[in-house]
Amino acid sequence: MKRLFPTIALSLTVLVLAGCDNMVEPISADREDTVALYGFLDMRAATQVIRLEALRSTILNQEDDLENVRVRSIAVGSGTFVEWRDSTGTDDAGKPVSLYVADFAPAAGTRYRLTATRDDVVLAEAITDVPAAPGLWIDLARGDENSLAQTVILRDMYGVPERVTVSFTVIDPDQPEPLTIAVPYGPLVQQPVTELIFDVTYYADRFVVMNALGRDFDEPGVQLVRVELTFDLPSPEWGDVDSSNLLGGLGFFASVGRYSYSWILDEQSVETLGWINAQ
Repeated sequence: MKRLFPTIALSLTVLVLAGCDNMVEPISADREDTVALYGFLDMRAATQVIRLEALRSTILNQEDDLENVRVRSIAVGSGTFVEWRDSTGTDDAGKPVSLYVADFAPAAGTRYRLTATRDDVVLAEAITDVPAAPGLWIDLARGDENSLAQTVILRDMYGVPERVTVSFTVIDPDQPEPLTIAVPYGPLVQQPVTELIFDVTYYADRFVVMNALGRDFDEPGVQLVRVELTFDLPSPEWGDVDSSNLLGGLGFFASVGRYSYSWILDEQSVETLGWINAQ
């Protein structure tokens, strides 16, 4: 299943959980639920978006009713409270849909409670725990110019890390500003893990960096400024997207964390790569 960034334009596909059969038939004779909600909190974005649907109880000419519905979220623990504002968009078929948006970035290791209410009556409620940042352990770099690598261990986590990337910020002699070149790693695992062990393969990554700079592999003068590891970690709710985790309503609500770590590569290893140490 795709994970997409929750800008208003791109979220429409996400909020119906593209690739998953989560859409709810909006007509039922004795429906108790009144709304369906789809979306997730995303540490990668400054604006959060969810989709809300009103559910009808008859097949008469009854309009979907979201009038006076309020969506609010609270960061449990800190008590930070956010009122979401209503908006509109279109789905893949061009049909208008109701969105609610809020300007904040969720914090790692935080529980968020989202509620949809009307006249102080809770229509739907959901909770998601944004995964905490895993612990990082790094071994000493080892090997020569044809094998230089460094073992990285991520601990105290649960999930499937996604979009694992090692980025190199370098200074090219012919460029006035530093450039950051990302090298994708993965997918490294297919099932949830509590510990992830993998090697940063500097000897291979150097080819990617030099190629991106338009330089031959052994050209001198490139300065290494920074090495950074980034990855996403979906919350546990993504493990069963076909099951509604809302109280009082239908739909799906989850979160995705984004984590970044950097470290200093030792002087000898930088020289082994043929670069100049500018960390």
